[in-house]
Amino acid sequence: MRCSEFYEKWQREPNWCEKCPSSVSQITSYLKLVDRLEKLGADREKVFKYFPELTARPYFQEKDVKKLRRIVQSVNADKKPVEESEPDKLTKVNEQFTKVNSQEKEFSAEEEWKWAQMPEFIQENKEGVQQIIVHFETQEDVEKFAELTNQKITKKTKYIWFPKKERQNLIDWVYVEDI
Repeated sequence: MRCSEFYEKWQREPNWCEKCPSSVSQITSYLKLVDRLEKLGADREKVFKYFPELTARPYFQEKDVKKLRRIVQSVNADKKPVEESEPDKLTKVNEQFTKVNSQEKEFSAEEEWKWAQMPEFIQENKEGVQQIIVHFETQEDVEKFAELTNQKITKKTKYIWFPKKERQNLIDWVYVEDI
């Protein structure tokens, strides 16, 4: 989710971060919707907070002013806009599930046997045993910590592993069928 500062900078310097054309189109459409909501009385900051870009996508071309006014009311009341009740969402999910299941074919006994012979997949835990948030008072402290851990730490570094783990090139990992 992008912050309001991102969109403010975007309006001053469009595509300052060199996004792809589809992202530019999405961001532009979102900002047009935010402008429309603001004209209807929405607090711009609250729109960014309670009605983020991904949630707003279905409304980019919305022409029904009543729907937009409901969004404004929800956002100004510090709530996320709700378009459907939970039972309605469950009904839609069940309908989609039923539709998918009705398209499935019956498996032959041979196909069922092949599935039964498949090895069980067990995902081992790859998470660390503990995470610690470390705060630094100065850039020199960051550099000293990087030196002590023997790792490169930049302004964009969000996490490191200790001891250092080499990055795996997962593009080289592919499934190959036995013939």
